[in-house]
Amino acid sequence: ISRVQLHRKITALTGQPTSNFIRSFRLHKARKLLLETDKNVSEIAYETGFADPNYFTRVFMQENGITPTEFRKSYV
Repeated sequence: ISRVQLHRKITALTGQPTSNFIRSFRLHKARKLLLETDKNVSEIAYETGFADPNYFTRVFMQENGITPTEFRKSYV
């Protein structure tokens, strides 16, 4: 399967561009790690593939409406 076909397939199946789908998947994993581990936010950001913890926090807040730290406090 070519790169273009892969992008078309993911967009057709998920209704969102590939980059957004991958970012949502990584944020889902980050939410799981926030709840199940004692790692700090920076460690989780790096572990889920984000190069910048500040960007991770900004994107996490856009998708969830709260910061990762607030998320952890509200669900633990």
